[in-house]
Amino acid sequence: MTLRANQLAGLAAEPGLAGRSLVPLLADPGGEVVEEHEYPGLRSGSFTYDLASRGPQRYYLKVFVNDVQKFNKRIRVVDKLE
Repeated sequence: MTLRANQLAGLAAEPGLAGRSLVPLLADPGGEVVEEHEYPGLRSGSFTYDLASRGPQRYYLKVFVNDVQKFNKRIRVVDKLE
């Protein structure tokens, strides 16, 4: 997935994933957590994160439910698509 800096990264949670959900956004390379969201008791939902303030870079968006990784996606944010 490639996003312009002014676009949004979306994430849809699967129904049935009840529990404490943690969604960190990590810089790539380096693995530094640049943003983190916690959703206690999440069952399902759709979330949108504005990455415009982060600038061009690669990131990993991960989802942990009850400390078990359920999703891992690399996102590339760019200034403009050529």
